[in-house]
Amino acid sequence: MQAWKSGDTDWRNDHEAVAKYANTLENWFVEMRGRGVQWSPADQARAQSWFALGIPLGTALRVLQARARAYRFAHGAQAPLPMHLSWYEPALLEQARHLVRHGLGAAIATEAPPPAADSLTELVDALPDLIAQATHVGTVRAFQKAFQLLDAQLQGDDDDTEASEPVLDDEEGAIDARLEKCCKSMTRIVLSSLPEQELAELDQGVQAQLQPFRGQMGKKALAMRHAALTARVLAERYGLRYPTRSGWLVPGQEG
Repeated sequence: MQAWKSGDTDWRNDHEAVAKYANTLENWFVEMRGRGVQWSPADQARAQSWFALGIPLGTALRVLQARARAYRFAHGAQAPLPMHLSWYEPALLEQARHLVRHGLGAAIATEAPPPAADSLTELVDALPDLIAQATHVGTVRAFQKAFQLLDAQLQGDDDDTEASEPVLDDEEGAIDARLEKCCKSMTRIVLSSLPEQELAELDQGVQAQLQPFRGQMGKKALAMRHAALTARVLAERYGLRYPTRSGWLVPGQEG
């Protein structure tokens, strides 16, 4: 991807804007990490590369804060955060792709309005509250598994290597596959937590709803409908929500 330009002006010549962008990120980073933390040349280069991509400063700060919350949720409130910006970069790039996908582009110095849908970063950021509010043990475990699966996609390596030019190429199919895998895993976890009698009752109800469609649908279509009906029952009875491009929803609420 080419470096950001305004007209014929290369971003590297906008010294004041680059410095403001990098210095703001440095101040946040040092404040969050605590005393004794140094902003390395690799961190500086990485911050400049985010500026060059056109990631708004406010967006960068929100993602950094969200990733810090997720890290401390997983490792404890007093856990020292990863030392280098390289760990946060996958989430920054994912958020930038999300902005582009929703037609907001990449406008330096102009904070775009929030997109209508949630990014992976925002889906992960919502999980601690979902876990705290869940009342069924299977639902709690399912949300915890979702945190583990989705959070892993946003972690980089915490090293001080020199930043390479980030790329915003995006494979939407990969995101959909990631969310589908997470949803299937969550369903399995809740089902496995149910007593045998309760599980049999649930399946009996789903099979009854499928009955009118037998003979009208193929085996694959019936299996997909069975899965969708099961997910809806788990959402209604046990408060399960699933990660989608539109946030954490009950199946059928998408769009």
